[in-house]
Amino acid sequence: MAFLFGTPIQIDILLDNDHEKQKVTKIVNKQKTEIPIYMKNEDVNGKVVITLKDKKYEHQGIKIDFIGSIEYSYDRSSTSNFIQQTVELSRPNIILEEKTMYPFSFSGIDKKYDSYSGKNVRLRYYLRVSVNKKYSSGLSKEQEIWVINYQDEPTKNDPILMDVGVEKCVSIEFKYAKSYYNLTDVVLGQVYFKVVRLPLASMELQIQRKETTGFPPNQTVDTEVLSRYELMDGAPVKGESMPIRVFLANLDLTPTYHNVNNMFSVTYHLHLVLIEEDGKLLILIV
Repeated sequence: MAFLFGTPIQIDILLDNDHEKQKVTKIVNKQKTEIPIYMKNEDVNGKVVITLKDKKYEHQGIKIDFIGSIEYSYDRSSTSNFIQQTVELSRPNIILEEKTMYPFSFSGIDKKYDSYSGKNVRLRYYLRVSVNKKYSSGLSKEQEIWVINYQDEPTKNDPILMDVGVEKCVSIEFKYAKSYYNLTDVVLGQVYFKVVRLPLASMELQIQRKETTGFPPNQTVDTEVLSRYELMDGAPVKGESMPIRVFLANLDLTPTYHNVNNMFSVTYHLHLVLIEEDGKLLILIV
């Protein structure tokens, strides 16, 4: 009866060199949690500590799994484990010591995808300890890790020059200094008005993130405006130009992901929003 509302043991997962690792703050189970960062081919080592709260504890085996999974927030039944490796820590036994430690090591695992937490999909890596019992479901404990795979800058990064607009009403030329940007970069460019035949009042530039999950006809697309920048207040005239300078470091950005494990994609877009004098919006994807 002493453990009617508690557990007879405490399970802790201690990662090697955890105090030295960089961490990222994320929401886990509705709480802010610091998660250690690991690289693609970095080993995940540590130990499991079982703390006994009674005189003894009999189990039917202890194991730890390293799992990489993708799960949809709207359909947990579609969760896909693209990595799962298991290490047996103990055969069936009786724990008598107050504290028992079990070392573990997961090496050579190709963590090829970045961790990601979005609106409708989450890609996560985690350790799960399972203590099996004969006549019950047993006990478990999970520990998240956050995987980041740094990429080299592209050797070719040409500037972008493009025309957007509405036929015979508005024609705008955009120039951007380059095609690819890192997460702390600065977007530099210029807007040039070639044709202006609408009563425009203002103009802003939006950075949008588009998260696509699933496949048609059951595909879900979520679009989020991350930031807005006012480029103009007042009516432009033909031949007028204005600079663009957008700092990305303070935005909640991730790398662009295309068809990750055939389950989701994340892309970023620049939208030019022209606001007419009567309040109507004209949105141009640039």
